[in-house]
Amino acid sequence: MPIVHIVLFKIKADASEAAIANMGKELLALQAAFPDLITRASFGKSFTDRHKGFEYAFVTEMASREALATYSPHPTHQRVVQEVIKPLIDDIMAIDYDL
Repeated sequence: MPIVHIVLFKIKADASEAAIANMGKELLALQAAFPDLITRASFGKSFTDRHKGFEYAFVTEMASREALATYSPHPTHQRVVQEVIKPLIDDIMAIDYDL
C-alpha cells in the first residue's frame, strides 16, 4: 500500500536563502536516487502564517511502508540529513500515513 511521508522543517534564523534552496534541491534529488521507492516528491515554503515556525515541507509518496523502512537508514538519505539538513534547522517533525 502506498504511503505519504511528510517532513516539516523549522529553519534557523541565520540560514541563507541559497542554503535553503540547496536543501530543497538535495531533497528533491532523493527521488532520482530512489526511483523504486519514491514515486512523487515536492519541497516548498508555506505561504500562510499557520506553520508555527515550520515554514518548509518535504512531501513524498512512497511505494510502501517497507520503502520508507529501506529509505530512512540508507546512507544516501542519511548524508542529506546529516550534511545538508541538520546544519540549517532548529527543529524537525515528520508524519507518515497510508494512502
